[in-house]
Amino acid sequence: MLKLFAFVVAASLALPTLAGNVPPALLFQNRCAECHGKDARTPTAKGRAAGAPNLAGGERSAIEVEQVILHGKGRMAPIGMKLSPEQVGAVAAWVARLQ
Repeated sequence: MLKLFAFVVAASLALPTLAGNVPPALLFQNRCAECHGKDARTPTAKGRAAGAPNLAGGERSAIEVEQVILHGKGRMAPIGMKLSPEQVGAVAAWVARLQ
């Protein structure tokens, strides 16, 4: 029982470290694709209903994308509290580079 407890504690302490190493494309798939589509170019039905734009084309700077992630825009709620600051920056930079 003590070994199981020690394992659970060790695993929970490691989670923040592991989460920091998640590639931005995977973070996008887990947090954004539900509305913006898996390719970030084709919003889903839910996304179209909410006015989610095509994110490809490099029309937005990383700073603009980061602000939307942190504060929301239109019908998009802010999701920055679900990500670390590093993850927000990584996803924003990734989206800004989409062509």
